[in-house]
Amino acid sequence: MKAPAPLPNALLGFLLAALVPAQPVYIVHDDPAPMQALAAGYRQHGLNVRLEDQRVFRGTAESRPAQAIVMYVHGTLDPEVERRLIGYAERGGRLIVLHHGAASGKVAATRWLPFLGLEILPRGAPEHAWDVLRGECRLVNLNPSHYVTSHGVVYDRRIRYTPSDSPSSAQQLPAIVLPATEIFLNQLFTDGRRKTVLLGLNTTIGGKQYTQDRGGWLLPAGEGHVFYFQAGHQASDFEHPGYARILLNAVLWRPGSAVRSPIVAVDAFHNDEKETHYRWEGTDPGGFSSLAALLAGMGARTRSLRQRLTTQYLAGVDCLILAAPDTPAESGAPRYITNLEVQSLAAWVRNGGTLVLLGNNRGNAGFVHLNRLARRFGIRFAERTVGGAAADGRLKFDVAPSSPVFPRGGAFYAEDVVPLEIAGTARPLLQHNGEVIMAIAQFGRGTVFALGDPWIYNKYIDTEDNWLLASELFRYLLFESELRRSVWP
Repeated sequence: MKAPAPLPNALLGFLLAALVPAQPVYIVHDDPAPMQALAAGYRQHGLNVRLEDQRVFRGTAESRPAQAIVMYVHGTLDPEVERRLIGYAERGGRLIVLHHGAASGKVAATRWLPFLGLEILPRGAPEHAWDVLRGECRLVNLNPSHYVTSHGVVYDRRIRYTPSDSPSSAQQLPAIVLPATEIFLNQLFTDGRRKTVLLGLNTTIGGKQYTQDRGGWLLPAGEGHVFYFQAGHQASDFEHPGYARILLNAVLWRPGSAVRSPIVAVDAFHNDEKETHYRWEGTDPGGFSSLAALLAGMGARTRSLRQRLTTQYLAGVDCLILAAPDTPAESGAPRYITNLEVQSLAAWVRNGGTLVLLGNNRGNAGFVHLNRLARRFGIRFAERTVGGAAADGRLKFDVAPSSPVFPRGGAFYAEDVVPLEIAGTARPLLQHNGEVIMAIAQFGRGTVFALGDPWIYNKYIDTEDNWLLASELFRYLLFESELRRSVWP
């Protein structure tokens, strides 16, 4: 009798977790609506969440086990609650302080701000006076190598940001955008370099720009840890999928534990032009250096494959991007995709690999051999430009919000896009004027995605909402594998 196939690791972990009661995440608050939004997001990921006001929290057993405690107290902090929260963290707990939990209302709490390593000066102080602003808050990822800010987090766009820890140089950094919320200025650090800064904040109000590296940080406390995240004045802030994921990661993070990062490889063998087109190291307009930064900011690692593709060579790769294989016009000796490689790639996908096929317009992609591979999964790149584009080949249209891949939608932009023809189990993921722009196919345990353009190379990744759409796409392909199997049977 044939032995049953082993369960995928993610599914096995889910089933084991279901058999072992999880320790609760307690949310201590005095404002229910925002915390109900946070709790709903936590519960969607299987966390056992209990909301308690200060009176209830104070009246329960102090030694209750907890996976984490979230503190969201806007008004006066009860001295007994203050003592318990500090003690919980110092005994090895995970304390997550949100927004008002480190605002001016906590100055009267005798131990709280010193415990957090903060000082808040009066509004009338001659320098670094406390202030509260209302407007668009941009949370900027200042620590992309950290699990909390990276693992599966989708950032809305990149912005130009100069860290306030001067002297610093301006950089293009990923940002989450929270509209019309509350922003605090001048939470002064008093503990030197003990904190690990995770997020910065940036806003422009009344024509003046404010930038401070105070959007989120991590502090060791005795045997435990304290997180602080400044955003969160209203329920909609906690419903933002990127910010909600950061707050989930703060619960799940384990100091010192090894976290496996998905490996995304780019095929540098079949596209081997003189220019660094579609290469991670390519900083020219045709390069993928910005895409590499996007993936690193989501917790993935990148690799380049420079040999023919075999199952052995693909071992350890979670996702392979195969973009615009060379033509004779681009290379004196183009390396065509062989039948043996098609068989190897099919076997790799069937066993759980994710293949991303990016075509190009006629003359810039070897369609014959690319289609020999794509047809294995029910996809064909048509050798023409999609209808409805501008005379110069520009294609721009709004993507309607649709779960699970593009839950927020956005404006798509590309040039000289080749439409797709699909059959079998392949399904359209994005269509425009009746033509398939993106397609996805489930093949065994793996997935194939196709688009008739390299799309997210450096020149266009920041055009319209391409950064957001690409982030959502790779969030889905890399981090939602079990969901993917349930949506695309």
